[in-house]
Amino acid sequence: MTRHNEALLANGQNGILAIEADIRRPHGILANEDFCDLIDFSRPVGVLFVAVLHFIPEKDDPQGSAAAFTRLMARGSYLAVSHITSDGTEPDVIATIHDAYRNASAPAIFRTSDQVRQFFNGLNLIDPGLVDVSD
Repeated sequence: MTRHNEALLANGQNGILAIEADIRRPHGILANEDFCDLIDFSRPVGVLFVAVLHFIPEKDDPQGSAAAFTRLMARGSYLAVSHITSDGTEPDVIATIHDAYRNASAPAIFRTSDQVRQFFNGLNLIDPGLVDVSD
């Protein structure tokens, strides 16, 4: 468990849970008894995929990871995704980022805006929709 998680849990606040899991295997998370006791998908929830999906290569099915959660989300729920995109990114910037993650345990995966939009399949995008983080 990370120090950040330990600090959150040390306060003894209700509604905080840290589990060690792999987002590439979402069913392990969704079947976790403590997780199921805390998160009630029959009620509206907020699901955040922040700075995670761009580390999952296509062979590990990032769409499937997101869909495992979105299939369970009740009406009125929200999904937020942050993801690096190749749209409008200079080739030298992409090369620099690829080089920085070359020896990392997870590569940096650039997707197009259309590919990122697919994480929202079956959901209604609300304003401002899919936008650049600087916007």
